[in-house]
Amino acid sequence: MKILHVYKTYLPDDFTGVPRVIHTLAENTGKYGVENEVFTLSKSPSATPLKIGSHLVRQFKCEINISSSSLSVSSILHSKRIFDDADIIHYHFPWPMGDLLYLLRGRSKPSLVTYHSDIVRQKNLLRFYRPVMTRFLDGVDEIVATSPNYRDSSPVLARYKEKTSVIPIGLPERPAAVAEDVQRLRSMLGEGFLLFVGALRYYKGLQFLISAAEANRIPLVIAGGRQRGDIDVSALPENIRYIGEVSEAEKEALLTLWSDPMGWSGFSLNA
Repeated sequence: MKILHVYKTYLPDDFTGVPRVIHTLAENTGKYGVENEVFTLSKSPSATPLKIGSHLVRQFKCEINISSSSLSVSSILHSKRIFDDADIIHYHFPWPMGDLLYLLRGRSKPSLVTYHSDIVRQKNLLRFYRPVMTRFLDGVDEIVATSPNYRDSSPVLARYKEKTSVIPIGLPERPAAVAEDVQRLRSMLGEGFLLFVGALRYYKGLQFLISAAEANRIPLVIAGGRQRGDIDVSALPENIRYIGEVSEAEKEALLTLWSDPMGWSGFSLNA
C-alpha cells in the first residue's frame, strides 16, 4: 500500500506540530510494509525527492503565501502522476492548497483527512474559502479528529459526524535524557515547575496558561520557537521563564526535570 501525505510544510524545513505527526505516521507504518510519501511546498525545493528516514518527500516551490497559507501553481501542474501513483491520499487540514489538489487531482482516489484545527483567526478570508472547503470535506471518504472534544466542539465537524472517527495522536517511545543536559537545566531552572513545550501559537491557549500561572504565582517554564504574531513573551513576571527553542535532547531533559509544584499528579503541555 502506498500512502501520500499532503501538507503545506515538512522536513527538512519544519519539524513542529503537523509535520511531526506525519513523520510519526510515516516511519511507524513503514515498519509494516506501508510505502509513504509526503507532498509539500518549500521556498527552496529540492529538484529530486528527499529521503527522510524510510519515506520520500516531494517538494514544490512555494510561490505565494497568504495568511500562513502557502500556494503553488507549479505543484498542480506536476502533481498528477504523484497522485495517480498513490493508493490512499491523506490530507492534513487546514491547508486550502490541499483542498484544491483534492478537487483537481485527488477525487478518484480513496481519501482521508486528519482534521488538526478549525480556521479561527482568518475569518474574512474564510468567507471566500468556505465553498472550496465545503466541497473538499463533502467529497473525502473519511475524516479523523484527534480527540472526542474536538470532534464534538468543532462547528465544521458537526456537519460530518457520520464519517468522522477519533484517533488520538500517538507518541513514540521517549529516549532517555542526557545526564549533562538534565544537570545544566536543573542549575538554570530548578525543579517543580509547570512546562509548556511547543511553538507559541495563539490557538494553543498559552496566553491563558500564562495568566493562570501569574495569578497563582506558579513557576512556569516555556520552551519553543516564536515568529511575528505569536504570543508575546517579552515581559513575563518573575515566576515565568521563557527559554526559547530547545533541541530534542533538551526537551527530554526538561520533561525529566518537570514536576507539578501544586502536588497534583502532574501537568504539562507539549504542543
